[in-house]
Amino acid sequence: MKLKILYMLLMFLILMNFYISCTFLFNWEMTFSFTLALLSAVLFLYAMKLKKGDVISITILDASIALYVLYNVIHIFAKGSVYIDNADICKWGSVIGIYLIVRNLQNKKIVFYTLVLSGVEEAITAIAQKLYLLESNHVRFDVTGHLGNPGPLGGYLAVCLLIAIYLLWEKRQNKKLWMTIGLVSAILLMAIGIILTDSRAAVLGVLLGCMWLPPIYRFLFRYYCKVVVVISLFLIFSVGTLFYLYRPQSADARLLIWKISSEMIADNLWFGHGIGSFSKHYMFYQASYFEHTDNEAHIMVADNAAYAYNELIHLSVETGIVGLLFALGIIGIVYKKNHCSDLNHQIAKVGITVWLLFSMFSYSTDVFPLLLLLPLLLACLNSKVIIINKCNYLKIFLLLIFCATIGCWGFYQGYFYKKCSEELASLFEMDNSSALMFAETHYSQLKCNIKYNMIYVGWLARHSVEQKDMSKIEKIVPGSETYCYLGDYYCRIGMNKLAEKSYRTASFMVPTRMRPNYKLWHMYLESGDTINANSMARRILVQPLKVENSFTVNAKSEVRDYLLKRKTIFK
Repeated sequence: MKLKILYMLLMFLILMNFYISCTFLFNWEMTFSFTLALLSAVLFLYAMKLKKGDVISITILDASIALYVLYNVIHIFAKGSVYIDNADICKWGSVIGIYLIVRNLQNKKIVFYTLVLSGVEEAITAIAQKLYLLESNHVRFDVTGHLGNPGPLGGYLAVCLLIAIYLLWEKRQNKKLWMTIGLVSAILLMAIGIILTDSRAAVLGVLLGCMWLPPIYRFLFRYYCKVVVVISLFLIFSVGTLFYLYRPQSADARLLIWKISSEMIADNLWFGHGIGSFSKHYMFYQASYFEHTDNEAHIMVADNAAYAYNELIHLSVETGIVGLLFALGIIGIVYKKNHCSDLNHQIAKVGITVWLLFSMFSYSTDVFPLLLLLPLLLACLNSKVIIINKCNYLKIFLLLIFCATIGCWGFYQGYFYKKCSEELASLFEMDNSSALMFAETHYSQLKCNIKYNMIYVGWLARHSVEQKDMSKIEKIVPGSETYCYLGDYYCRIGMNKLAEKSYRTASFMVPTRMRPNYKLWHMYLESGDTINANSMARRILVQPLKVENSFTVNAKSEVRDYLLKRKTIFK
């Protein structure tokens, strides 16, 4: 009972950490850091209870995860840590900490009930947002829960919903009516939440996950295995087709990202471009693709992208085929056939299945609550023990020192990101000298942080007139808008050739955005290059646009007037 109370308290503190941090500018960075500190404290307490002669067993799943982590650490040092921020270390450290804590928890059932409760809380939040009782965390979507986007919310609810269904199946003969009513209510609320998110991947995960229900599994797979496989493939194809027709533009956009990502994989096949490099490299590949092709269907769905919308493809881009094989090894161990009849093992496996299915169409590892589902469920699996290690005083002492060090470092990072939030919040105010000084002082520590890059480096690109800032501004995260800022900066310091290159790159990154071509046209006019100005003006008038707005209407009107004055307009 004490362990149950401790675990519930731990989950409560993690949730409170998230809710308190969400009002700050660097909210996720604070959440990662303080969560790592909290988990380190729990592991420190666990280590204090160890005695000489206590046995620590290591399973084949533990070993495979350790090898995967080791590969990534070596990969970071080999490729250089130019894409890794301290917040990323805190995030993945928290993932490992959650796994270790749950791995040593005797009663795994408490994990499943905690996840169901969290799913109910997210579903109620989604319903309240849809009824405009609560504000969402996104300017475009009404329903986001606490995950910032309806897509990840749908994936989170799908995993929790399947777990609730399995718990209800287990309690089918339970005489406690209140338990059955509670689980049925939870299932209904989460189902409504999934519908509100409008997530096709979440619905697909739920449908396929239900096939693993014990009575359905035993009846279908044991007696009609071949028939079930054929029917399942047909249903997957049919449902996939329906989902594609439901929102074809969204599906085509993902297919385009996967196509271009395959070119990235081919360029660094074995070891990838580096962990955290996708958002820094992808848009250049997309610009190169549209510079050499004129596929109108792809042009109309292209947009700025920071994720591959498929975790295996994303992993292959960053860590190469070798990293992918390590990850597939873990997945293979999860689904390795065994004769374990433990229901906790089956529930965890189904939850992982839904998580993986959803991850084939989303960015699960970039949403912290959704990411934490994976170590929570992996730690609930039964796996073969391969190493038995006995504790001694030296090992216990080193473990205590390690946990205390990591915990203090995590707390310091959380406090530092809290200070960053407070200091940089005034960067866009009139009196921003303090924010600029803070950003400049801590540049070396924060330069790999994407949010810092978008805030401080983006501000420099829009306002700086100093050539000494060039090395920083050129590291801006690539995108159609950010490269327009880069071009503006080059114009301000008189480097028109580099400005032209930046605007052209921006125009190819997202061919339906007019602003890069409009800025390029203005630059040609100001430099007296009438030939290129005329050519760019005609290009603006025939440019395909995804959305018409006041800017595009006014820009076209201005360009049309210019061409009429020059008498070069053509039908």
